[in-house]
Amino acid sequence: MDLVHFWTNIAPRKFFSSIDSYGRYAYSAQADVIVWNMAQLANALLPIVENDDGVLNSFKELIHEMPNQIRSLWLEKFGKKIGISKTNPDDYKLISSFLNGLASRNEDFTISFRKLTEEPEYFKSVDPDWFKTWQTRISGEPDPFSIMAKTNPNLIPRNHQVELAIKEALNADFTLFYRLNEALKSPYEKTLEYADLETTPTEEEEVIKTFCGT
Repeated sequence: MDLVHFWTNIAPRKFFSSIDSYGRYAYSAQADVIVWNMAQLANALLPIVENDDGVLNSFKELIHEMPNQIRSLWLEKFGKKIGISKTNPDDYKLISSFLNGLASRNEDFTISFRKLTEEPEYFKSVDPDWFKTWQTRISGEPDPFSIMAKTNPNLIPRNHQVELAIKEALNADFTLFYRLNEALKSPYEKTLEYADLETTPTEEEEVIKTFCGT
């Protein structure tokens, strides 16, 4: 699951793990953590592979290339979320500006991207400069909204709903568990039956700590 599914309002430096005291699991730290993890894996593999300079140099090349790969994949994924089928390096600023705007307005990640898909004029009112730049950028796309509709889900397994399903299951009531399971089979479809599952948690419902295995 993407870490952003733990978000309600966007907060890149926020972290949820009960074993994290310094923010190493924060969204903004993930790229660095992935590279560090792979470096440790490479180090662990050295004793069981042909440990020569060739293997060591291959590992180093792969690890040193990872930041570029991560940035490229991030750009590709978020490009599609705003309707761009093939991104270029300049799109990083456009995407980052959109995310920064959501953070400054304290808006929900999932709902905001779906709103951009279905009600784009909203962003013309709250961020007209960004909206104008975005409109210009997607003007050459054959069907940007089709791309967005396939990339931006209506439903995600929100933490507060999963937490409630677990609590009810512990009391032998699996109703919500089965309902979530059924709803999430079609996360991009919008239905009245599951409209309540799209909503963000109240302050009392928000899950602020997670544990290994959740």
